[in-house]
Amino acid sequence: MTKGINIYTTQIDDKVIAALGLLNITPEVALKDFVKMNLLQKLAKYRDESQSFQKKYGMIFSSFQEQINKRKNEENFVEEDDYLDWKFSEERVEILHKQLEEIR
Repeated sequence: MTKGINIYTTQIDDKVIAALGLLNITPEVALKDFVKMNLLQKLAKYRDESQSFQKKYGMIFSSFQEQINKRKNEENFVEEDDYLDWKFSEERVEILHKQLEEIR
């Protein structure tokens, strides 16, 4: 079991503690679940964005990246902007996926 460290303490409202008690959930578990849900939401957002680019260009990111990198003396600002946004989405998907795996 991985142990965390105490960075700081915070006061939790008694009503929240009571609700967690009714659900038989500790504050630590509630926080972990909250973080997981937020990571999943962000992951879905960036996967959707990546899939939109896949649909728009009819190819996966690595193929699009290859196509962009092969260009010489040719500029397409829309595609270059899309490339940067798509690359960011792909990177975020990877990072968020790793974070989810680490806290599961």
